[in-house]
Amino acid sequence: MKKKILFLSVVFTVCLLNTGLLSANNTDVPDKNKDVELTGNLLEPGTRSLLPPISAIQYSNYIEVSLSRFLGEISVSIYDEANNVVYTETINPATQPVFCIDTGFLCAGVYSIEFVNSQGQYLEGSFVIE
Repeated sequence: MKKKILFLSVVFTVCLLNTGLLSANNTDVPDKNKDVELTGNLLEPGTRSLLPPISAIQYSNYIEVSLSRFLGEISVSIYDEANNVVYTETINPATQPVFCIDTGFLCAGVYSIEFVNSQGQYLEGSFVIE
């Protein structure tokens, strides 16, 4: 258990360092985050859980995503209001269960985020950049 916690801590720290979000100038206030509500038919194969297979939390300039390691590769896409793709990436939750998506480059508006597995199952939600 201690190894899992240490591993997740290291992964999260590396994620923050890689996106430049961990610095003395980081002004994110923890109570200003917002859960991105996700709906759809993406389920973990053969499991029952009270926890969702994917969770996303929006901070002021990034979205933190947590994935169940049993999902297989997940395609992540963000679309603007005109349905143009502004971000896309494929993630392997077995090696990267937590990652951050930089949203600091996005203009003000409403965006949708979509997570799709290799079987076409998906979760989707929306978030606002102010």
